[in-house]
Amino acid sequence: MRARGSSVLSRGTAVSSRAGQQCPLARDSSSLENVPVPDAACVAKVRGRVQGVGFRWWTRDQLSRLGLTGSARNLDDGSVEVVAHGDPAAIERLLAALRGPHTPGRVDSVEVTRIPG
Repeated sequence: MRARGSSVLSRGTAVSSRAGQQCPLARDSSSLENVPVPDAACVAKVRGRVQGVGFRWWTRDQLSRLGLTGSARNLDDGSVEVVAHGDPAAIERLLAALRGPHTPGRVDSVEVTRIPG
């Protein structure tokens, strides 16, 4: 017996047992481009000279430019906590930017914790 709302994969289609509706799935891998990518999330602790230098404002701008939701806040230990949610590829670009040479201040390390979706 299947749990309520589960899907059955059969010959290229998925049927929702909850509503009895068919959801199109790719019969071949070329159609997978249109399948939405599930959102991802992470928390990054950024250490270095990152407080009092515009780092949070810069990070919030990066989040917005990349189409991510999230926040940046100062922590008592002098680091900044960055929370990001959205497209996995955009999160990877954000993490690369946090480690990159164009951040305000000086980033010594970025410790990332992935949040399961």
